Amino acid sequence: MRLAEMITISSLLMFSIQNAHAQTIFASETFGTGAARGTSVNGFTGDLGTWTQATTGVNGSSANNWYVSGEECGNAAGNCGSACPGGNNSLHVSAIGGLCGTPDCGAAYDESGTANRTNKRAISPTIDCSGYSMIELNFNYIAAQGDDGFWVEYSLDNGSSWTTFTGGNVSASQCCSCLDASWCAFFGICCGPQTQQACAGGEQGYWTAQNLIFPAGADNNPNVRIAFHWSNDGNGFGTDPSVAIDDITLTYATILAVELSDFNGTAEDNINTLTWSTISEANSSHFIIEHSTDGHSYKDIGRVEAAFSSNNIIDYNFMHETSSEINYYRLRSVDMNGKNEYSRSITIENDLHSIHLSRSDGNHIIKGLEEKSGQIFIYDLNGKMAVEPLNFDREMSEIGLNLDQLASGVYIVSVTTLTEQKRFKIQK
Repeated sequence: MRLAEMITISSLLMFSIQNAHAQTIFASETFGTGAARGTSVNGFTGDLGTWTQATTGVNGSSANNWYVSGEECGNAAGNCGSACPGGNNSLHVSAIGGLCGTPDCGAAYDESGTANRTNKRAISPTIDCSGYSMIELNFNYIAAQGDDGFWVEYSLDNGSSWTTFTGGNVSASQCCSCLDASWCAFFGICCGPQTQQACAGGEQGYWTAQNLIFPAGADNNPNVRIAFHWSNDGNGFGTDPSVAIDDITLTYATILAVELSDFNGTAEDNINTLTWSTISEANSSHFIIEHSTDGHSYKDIGRVEAAFSSNNIIDYNFMHETSSEINYYRLRSVDMNGKNEYSRSITIENDLHSIHLSRSDGNHIIKGLEEKSGQIFIYDLNGKMAVEPLNFDREMSEIGLNLDQLASGVYIVSVTTLTEQKRFKIQK
């Protein structure tokens, strides 16, 4: 079996629940939709409440500002920066005018001279963390590389003092156009290959997910705040984008209903078999299997009932027929109270160039016949030929199986060419 046919995640993998814990969202901020261009963060009311802005050092007469609007669209991680006026808002630093003739040009700042020197902090409302522990901060962002930038802070005393998160001096990923690619590659600031062309014109930014961990002092603390701190020095050298933030969540550790010991996947042609095991279950309801072809957007493809309560190892499995060569899977564990916990994703590569069986809308189709010739035989379980053999030649890429004349039951389909033979079991 080829390596690409079998991708296995070892038995050490647990949902993110090796210790039977996972993170559950208890507070979030999306910055909403439809905020008018030039809406200052100072006084903006979002999901968490009313945000404020504070100066933190010297600011020039034309200092940049924190805004909330769709001039910089709050895109999901894995996408390039873009504008969607009147659409999905983001929190971003932008020029107060000049660059685009009006305040708020999206995540584009003015660094022409000392008049643009900026030191400002966008501050969240107070976040009550009473009853929560092991708290984490998650958000999506874009940012520039260079001598200007932002960092992420927390306050445990309602904003009287501020501390930078460990890892809060966040690195940035700037997208490059084809024309910029060589220059960007030299400095090591290009996005992944899939985004270099998509970020046409460069300087658009690449939305990236970030996770930061609060110190223990945030546990059960009713006076927590977060802040995004921007500084540019007005030295005449700047690299857009500035910074944009969206989809903020705060999570806490929860005891899970399910402790997962492994999550594996194997491929055979276009059929993927997913297997997983639980070490223990308490109040578990079911598993939802999710599938993606890009690693970002997942869809539900099946449901498997859980055991509800168990202290023994229980094995589960699920089969999925795919038409994609690269497939991503993850599990969603749902307890009897409706709480959800996610596994990490696994990736399975499928060889769809070989002969394989596809089931679509109740039809059975043999695919992967390109540049092949041979015959298809259908037998019943007693080995008796059920229909006349079907011939195919090198001009056919697929052939449908007409089962109308067959009685209900299970049959074996044998596909024979000069170089290979494949067998499939089908249900009429």
